[in-house]
Amino acid sequence: MSVQRIAAECWNRIEPFWLCVLPWTCEEFERRWDIGSFDECEEDGLGLRRVAVLRIGGTIYLVDAYPNGSPGAERVHLSVADTSHDSRRDFDNALAHLCLDQSELLAIQPELGPARWWLWRVDDHGNEFEMARFQSRGYAEWVRTKYAAKGHKQLYYVRDTAIAPERGVLGEAGGYDR
Repeated sequence: MSVQRIAAECWNRIEPFWLCVLPWTCEEFERRWDIGSFDECEEDGLGLRRVAVLRIGGTIYLVDAYPNGSPGAERVHLSVADTSHDSRRDFDNALAHLCLDQSELLAIQPELGPARWWLWRVDDHGNEFEMARFQSRGYAEWVRTKYAAKGHKQLYYVRDTAIAPERGVLGEAGGYDR
């Protein structure tokens, strides 16, 4: 089966990167793909949230919806991990396995593609090492601050691959920018 429900723990501490809004409500998705019921929880200020973690064609996705929310929020939103190396590939994979065409979607992430933000470490000798790739700068910077807060001598910086400088520029936050 190309769509499988997997344990919610498989998404533990992963920042989602939103890909698209599918044309189905949770109930329609559950029936169509026979995945059982979405989990339910209350979110402060947003109300009831229905959520599931799925494996679709070998990639792990988060699907969620707010059935009592504003128009469109009741439809299933599809996300992949922010650490995805290529969100366009993950998007295309999901559509192929869900038998959907882009024209059927209610909304699509405008910045799909290879991970743009890379986290780098500079050691005591000036050697640079790629540590991780991210779809969003915000999450990349958050991870960088977590490493920097450990108090090691290494410097950490986030590089924007759209600019792709030879080296980053030391920023105010104690790490490199770009």
